[in-house]
Amino acid sequence: MLQDLRFALRMLLKRPGLSAAALLSLALGIGANATVFTWVKGILLRPMPGVQAQEDIVVFENRNRAGTAISASYPDFVDYRAGARTIALVGQDDVAVSLTTNDRPERVYGSLVTGNYFDVLGVKLALGRGFLADEDRVPNLRPVVVLGHGLWERRLNADPAIVGREITLNGHAFTVVGVAPPEFIGTYGGLLTELWVPMMMQPLLAGDRLNERGNHWMTALGRLNPGVSRNQAQAELNLLAKQLAAAHPNTNAGTSILLYPLWRAPGGAAKAMGPVLLVLGVVVSLVLLIACANVANLLLGRALDRRREIAIRLAMGASRGRLARQLLTEGLLLSVAGGLAGVLVARWSANLLMAFLPPVDMPLRLALDVDWRVLAFTMTIALASGVLFGLAPAFQGTRSDVVTALKEELGTSTGGRRKARLRNALVAAQVALSVILLVGAALFLQSMRNAQRLDPGFETRRVLLASMDLFAHGYTEETGRQFQQQLIARVGELPGVTSAAIARRVPINLGGRSSSGIRVDGYQPAPDEEMSITFNNVSPDYFR
Repeated sequence: MLQDLRFALRMLLKRPGLSAAALLSLALGIGANATVFTWVKGILLRPMPGVQAQEDIVVFENRNRAGTAISASYPDFVDYRAGARTIALVGQDDVAVSLTTNDRPERVYGSLVTGNYFDVLGVKLALGRGFLADEDRVPNLRPVVVLGHGLWERRLNADPAIVGREITLNGHAFTVVGVAPPEFIGTYGGLLTELWVPMMMQPLLAGDRLNERGNHWMTALGRLNPGVSRNQAQAELNLLAKQLAAAHPNTNAGTSILLYPLWRAPGGAAKAMGPVLLVLGVVVSLVLLIACANVANLLLGRALDRRREIAIRLAMGASRGRLARQLLTEGLLLSVAGGLAGVLVARWSANLLMAFLPPVDMPLRLALDVDWRVLAFTMTIALASGVLFGLAPAFQGTRSDVVTALKEELGTSTGGRRKARLRNALVAAQVALSVILLVGAALFLQSMRNAQRLDPGFETRRVLLASMDLFAHGYTEETGRQFQQQLIARVGELPGVTSAAIARRVPINLGGRSSSGIRVDGYQPAPDEEMSITFNNVSPDYFR
């Protein structure tokens, strides 16, 4: 084998132009596949870096009697967590806070989490500890915070003595008790969380909703207990849901629970990016096939150039299998080099995924590092590609009759037509696959142009948007209302402004929505009919 490798390397270096062209084709084809797999790994396989045994983590989804997904209320969550024996549940809700350090405020996105959050997820903190049991019992009793690693480095200069010190959130002092590891970015599937505070701080940071059973505002995750399947845990939670419906019919009638694996999480990046990844997977597979056909054609042409050499070696007693293995080794060596180059392509292009993601208010972050999974996948497809494009040259290069091959070399034979037909077939395959890609690209561009021409139903020009979170800056409901009225009046007086308005949600925004159940006098809804509406809070000039 070592002799074959040395000889293959010598043959490849003997024709540097051909080898470079083949290597470039493979690097692009394999690199494109490695890049897409990096995205698949970050979105589907490892959506929550830093969380241990992610295959045991499930997403808790609460549904009303119409089968529509709704958030969970905190009282319901407490009852589910207390009654469940098959799963350990953790609760969370995203919150935007105003962080002040060194007299410099900054809007930071964090999470309100239950006290068992880090323990259940198996997150090992870089500094300090997670939350204690008594920090998850009494509202506003112990204002503590765990910082994200990036926030700790960016705003606190990676101070190793930060544990025990205070920072200011929404004007209130919070004691830092821990720092998350650098790989852990939260549990919102692509949305970066920069700090975590106990759920009991919810009244202080986001208004008190802890005691409202009919107020659905939080999400939940769970870790299955050893030996428990997802269906078993789901059955137990639905039994608890029926018990809660009997005890609280006004708020819980008809509710049910579904548990999803992480890669199918309804609110994660997988839902938005799944169709994109599927299309990209098909595209890069076609690119790899084109690259393999191109390299096979190059190697086949080289094998034809070496037919006299091969004929002489056959005449001297070398077996056809031995020569075929040597030619195949050249292809495999080339494919391994292409795989290594493809890894470099993936490292450079992995972050291009962010260009495909729609804009959202929260910062986005995905685990797009090239780890052992990406390396294993890349080398697997590299070796498979080497076998694919190496078989034809190895087979065709050694099957010719020795006498015929020598006559061809001397110009006394018209053989080689079968080889020419094979090369023509490879060229035809390349052209056909390229046409498919070009047609697909043209259709995609046409769809993009059509989407740009769509009428959204409102004027998009001469409109400016700005967001604010008054609660995060210490405003109460009364002072916040006064500020909004003054803001509308003052902005409306600016030169060039024709109208000004405030809304809870802006059009074409991926943020959460507000909904409310409705009841119509004299109307009895069907068992599967959803009696709720989605609404927006707007000021009078919103539709101008």
